[in-house]
Amino acid sequence: MKVQPLDVHDDDTLRRYWQVLRDADAFGRPYAAFGPYDDLALQLRDDNPTREVVGFVALDGDEVLGGSNLVCPQLDNTHLAYAEALVHPDYRNRGVGTAILDRLLDAMRERERTTLIVEASKPLDDDSSPGWSFLLNRGFTPGILDLHRVLELPVASARLDELAAAAAPHHRDYRLVTWQDRTPDEWVQGVCELQIAFNSEAPSGELELEPEVWNDERLRNKEERLAAMGRTETTTVAVAPAGKVVALTELMVTQHGRGAVFQGGTLVLPGYRGHRLGIAVKVANLRRFQETFPAAHLVHSWNAEENGPMVEINNALGFRPVEYLAEMQRKL
Repeated sequence: MKVQPLDVHDDDTLRRYWQVLRDADAFGRPYAAFGPYDDLALQLRDDNPTREVVGFVALDGDEVLGGSNLVCPQLDNTHLAYAEALVHPDYRNRGVGTAILDRLLDAMRERERTTLIVEASKPLDDDSSPGWSFLLNRGFTPGILDLHRVLELPVASARLDELAAAAAPHHRDYRLVTWQDRTPDEWVQGVCELQIAFNSEAPSGELELEPEVWNDERLRNKEERLAAMGRTETTTVAVAPAGKVVALTELMVTQHGRGAVFQGGTLVLPGYRGHRLGIAVKVANLRRFQETFPAAHLVHSWNAEENGPMVEINNALGFRPVEYLAEMQRKL
């Protein structure tokens, strides 16, 4: 068995790599949401100025046993690397995961990265899981524990009307603006400011995250890449009376509206909280999303339990918990 860089132009190996990683990620997890093949292929083959993505595959002859992408931010947080270290269930407990992790650590050192972050799922009713135990035994510590929630669609229009009406008196002077895919030029600066604020305002536990660098070029690059992957993003912002963008939420659907739905970031800037803007933007965004994609049936969301206001909003919308997802970190 050997672990080597993935040949991203070998279509057969790349597809088998994706299949093994998808099967490994889904094992024992009924609500796993691994991305489609086209997503993975584009991430590995495309030049992305914001991050380097390289794949490592564990092989026994021609048999793919497991593998991982290593993702290294390029514009900010250049001390970090993100990985997966997934092994097909048929080949677990044979040292494959350890071999993948060792290769990832070597690749980190080559890139002068000092912290590796790997996700591990854990059932709601269990203190551990194979992935959790594997990482703990190899020097990882929990960075932050998120609760993975899902929301069955559609949410009844009457419920959305009720939530919107209850929030409306608190933000009468604010505007809610919704769009899909390309951000209108007039809101680009405001959206970038919200994206920069996420790492400092959203709970991050023990993770050492720097604010991300966002500008017009990065936002447009992101939109182009999402389109190339067949993803559609629905965004709603709240605009204060003076014209400043002060709240944002995103919903993204894969495979041109036929695949999984992911709740993106939701944030209200300090100084503008207390106006029920969080629930307002999420309701407006969900309403537009359901009108556009009536066949969508399940939204995935991840929230830190300590983020009380967002947990309360998700509960009001009808999200229910299905598992924990920890971001585990190891510092070199």
